[in-house]
Amino acid sequence: MKKIKQSLSTILHYGQLESLSNTQNRKIFNVNAASLIAVASVLFYSFNLLILIGSDAAMVNLLAALPFLLLYVVPLWLNYHYHHKSAKWMISGSITASVAVSIWVISGALFDLHYYFILFAIAPLLFFGSKDWQALLFLYCINIGLFVSIEYIGINPWWKIDQPIDPDSQFFLQASNVVISLITLWFIAFLSEHAAQHNEERLEKLSDHDQLTGLANRRSFEQHLSWALKVARRDHTLGAVLFLDLDNFKPLNDTHGHLMGDVLLKEASLRLLKALRESDLVTRFGGDEFVVLFPPGNTEATQYREKIEKVAWKIQNVISQPFSLKDDRDEASKAVTHVCTASIGVAFYDHTDDQATLLERADKAMYQAKRHGKNQVCISA
Repeated sequence: MKKIKQSLSTILHYGQLESLSNTQNRKIFNVNAASLIAVASVLFYSFNLLILIGSDAAMVNLLAALPFLLLYVVPLWLNYHYHHKSAKWMISGSITASVAVSIWVISGALFDLHYYFILFAIAPLLFFGSKDWQALLFLYCINIGLFVSIEYIGINPWWKIDQPIDPDSQFFLQASNVVISLITLWFIAFLSEHAAQHNEERLEKLSDHDQLTGLANRRSFEQHLSWALKVARRDHTLGAVLFLDLDNFKPLNDTHGHLMGDVLLKEASLRLLKALRESDLVTRFGGDEFVVLFPPGNTEATQYREKIEKVAWKIQNVISQPFSLKDDRDEASKAVTHVCTASIGVAFYDHTDDQATLLERADKAMYQAKRHGKNQVCISA
């Protein structure tokens, strides 16, 4: 079941790009959703014909709809290859054409299928933006024109259903068409809102997290540090900031390439996360530099300092263990063993500190560790 949900989610998000706006991605999502719903609706309608009327009528209707079942899949392919405008036209035109063909081939106005045209006159609003008003007007006129002509002029279907249809069966088909129309509108609107929320959450995560490692980025760190300093001022408590720079990072990049350097950064990030508490914020500042924010503690100042210093040496020890690195994107690549130590600087903050001064002290302590031979921990005075 989980794999089915994942596959469905993948299909629904075909063609979405981070560079597109939320609105554009939502409309791409709507086209994909409409394609899947259209396939399901045709199969459902044919199944109802088979049960209530007979195999001949159902078979003729299914054969007439078969080309459109294939056309419904084309918008997914178009979105996947970034032909978003063509995908909108394809789904809007094919659903109108498929119902028109079904009416002309078998049902006429018997089952009130032409009421779908009212839905199709409105549905393009889910696919096209306000700037595409000409497309919206064209599709609206086509669908309303079809509805009016069938409702008031009528049509003689090519395949006439000769067997009598009892009123209950006819009412069931008419009612099911209306219900499916309403459910389709609601379902697409619901999925659209879900897609919008998903995109907003994704963009928010991208704005606050480093794309390579998944750690918090500088923007997120500064927000959390601002909050931590306010807490320290309010409660007169002590907190700490740890700056970490990987000592042996450049030789790996020079020897094995930047992709292997990226693997090292990811592995170092995982080690940091495992070595620290959930309440400690691990941040990638850029390049091979990481920063850890320790929130203000309630323990006595001397004990807090000793505790953070022990944690700093623990991190230094964890990072200095050999890394076994392999680029999973290249199956042919071989694992590389790399030893990478860390230079660490720690600065404590209390109710008297400001953000700029604190970061400057932590940065100076880190470079002091480098000057003392690297693979060291230095505490800012």
